[in-house]
Amino acid sequence: MEIKKMMSFLAMLTILLAAQSRHGHAAANNFVVTRGFHFVLGGSPFYANGFNAYWLMTVASDPSQRPKISAAFRQATANGLTVGRTWAFSDGGANALQYSPDPTTRRCSSMTDRVITRANTLTGTLYKDDPTIFAWELINEPRCSSDLSGNTVQWEPISSPTIRSQESISQLCIPIQINGKCIQFSPIPKLISARQFQLLALKRRMISPRLPSSSDQSQLQFLNNWLDSHSGDAQFILRKPLMVTEFGKSSKDAGYSSSQRDALFQTVYSKIYQSAKSGGAAAGCLFWQLLVDGMNSMRDGYEVVLDETTATARIISTQSRQLRYIGRLYARERNIASITCFLSIMLEMQQSDRAARTIILGQGTFNIEQLNLKEASQAN
Repeated sequence: MEIKKMMSFLAMLTILLAAQSRHGHAAANNFVVTRGFHFVLGGSPFYANGFNAYWLMTVASDPSQRPKISAAFRQATANGLTVGRTWAFSDGGANALQYSPDPTTRRCSSMTDRVITRANTLTGTLYKDDPTIFAWELINEPRCSSDLSGNTVQWEPISSPTIRSQESISQLCIPIQINGKCIQFSPIPKLISARQFQLLALKRRMISPRLPSSSDQSQLQFLNNWLDSHSGDAQFILRKPLMVTEFGKSSKDAGYSSSQRDALFQTVYSKIYQSAKSGGAAAGCLFWQLLVDGMNSMRDGYEVVLDETTATARIISTQSRQLRYIGRLYARERNIASITCFLSIMLEMQQSDRAARTIILGQGTFNIEQLNLKEASQAN
């Protein structure tokens, strides 16, 4: 999970696991889009409960290993997970994009074009037109502890419009992190300018905070405060959705127990749920990382093998159900509001029509009476 390439461009594909994903040419309303500080799918709020699987591309390159990907997706959907986040690897090595600024910009743009305009070999749909791709992440875990001005990521206003010109509707995002010693205490506007965020669907992530000499309770309290603070920033300052796209607890930590990991998951899930329930900016979270049986070489301590960890899997599936319920609740309220509005319009039209018919009939009677009086006068 630790970042290995400081400024290496990594295209992050966040995949929407939905029934419609089987069909390449989906209507525009099948894309998840932003509306204020919420994600919306088909006119209804969309809340993501998902996972990280950075290894998808690596494993898929070996045909004999591909069943592991199918197994991971089956287990994910069985537990209600709807979004998976993966990495576009093969970018030229650890220092491939660090020669000088101009070549870096050109190579980033070239890689971006190559990934975004690639056609899905199964459906024929270009990635930029595929609603099953939830979002594109410009860079993995950007940070520079010696520069809190935000100048280090000023390349983003150049890259963002370039991608926007190619890409249809999917989200575009850049992360801010707390990870180990790289905890960012600076306010968001210092890190990334407000002008930049006008171009982005905000996506943020964090890992289990490592606070030396702190108790588990202190770390969870820090995490609670951090989530509250940044959720508020997303809602009231940036006006963008917030996603926690990496979180977890390492089994390699001293004194680790599965109950500690479950407590961390519960803390993050509870904050996301409470925010979603109250209409806040938190739109979901993705744990790090999902693995399946037979992937021991990729175990990093944070792995969650759903078939092995029934208690954690139960917590994950419960969160999925809760977020799905909130989404349906908002959708039902929206439908009721639409029906109420429709009925009000129909009632108003009915009343207007009745009044119009009364006027017409009255005018007709008056004219007929006038005509009858005129005819009677002429007869006399």
